[in-house]
Amino acid sequence: KKIKKKYLKIWINIYIYDKIIKNSIVMWEDSCMLSNNTKFNLLLGDNFNKLVSLPTKQVIIRSILSVIDRDFIVSSNNSSLAELVQKLLDKVLNEKQEIVEIISNVFSMENKYDLSFYKEIFEADMFSSIISTNYDYLLEENFLSTIKINTPFDMIDDESGKIAFYKIYGDYKDKDIDKFVLSSQDIKRIKMLGFYTKFWEKLRLEFNKRATIILGANLEDKEFLDILDFIISKTDRLQTIYLYINDDIDKYMVDKNITNFINKYSIEIIKGEPRDFIPNLKEKFFDEKKSGDALQNFA
Repeated sequence: KKIKKKYLKIWINIYIYDKIIKNSIVMWEDSCMLSNNTKFNLLLGDNFNKLVSLPTKQVIIRSILSVIDRDFIVSSNNSSLAELVQKLLDKVLNEKQEIVEIISNVFSMENKYDLSFYKEIFEADMFSSIISTNYDYLLEENFLSTIKINTPFDMIDDESGKIAFYKIYGDYKDKDIDKFVLSSQDIKRIKMLGFYTKFWEKLRLEFNKRATIILGANLEDKEFLDILDFIISKTDRLQTIYLYINDDIDKYMVDKNITNFINKYSIEIIKGEPRDFIPNLKEKFFDEKKSGDALQNFA
């Protein structure tokens, strides 16, 4: 009888311990899931333009190089767009207005853009702000009623429920070309001069309020990493930054500068294909299974 009682006591302790562990796991999993009301910031990089069938900066660079001196092309290999433009301006080979016209022509020739990705983003209702390092006008021309536009030169005090849209490099369509950030000197100007402090403060507040998801990043674009570093370094860094990317991340991770940047800001990688962007976020943060998974589980 004593032996039976002893084993019974051990079995009860094991059962209670098992229950505690399972409950703790459930509670931990629940804590990882976010409220359906949770919103993110969405930061769009240059490669996002590929997803909506618009020119990337590499396409713009090729267009500029196609109309300038061949010797200059050789000396400009591996230059970023801002560096290339700065060289052209320094050597007085082109006026800024001429380069803006080239960019305008590049975008005007692309009339087969795809709005489906943006539509999915807006329908998901997961984002409070969209931050773009691109030049296109797709949002302004097609979703103007749902966004409030902010650039370093013009900010809107709008307390409505519209999505805040931060266009870091301004507008190439603005009549005042000084309101379009294009050269290395332009970038330095908006980062350093006090006129633009309020814009950066407002943008950093978005990073402090909620987690940020980076989509379409070209991590080999040093200007993209520099501007991101300029923004994040002066935030409180309490909110997580996620990088959504496919298997290209493996290629990027051999670059020490990229891995250092990711580690510096504890950026979390979410691996996935662009077409699964919204479903993958819903599954990760809100425990919503993708339709294919649900059918498979049901079967």
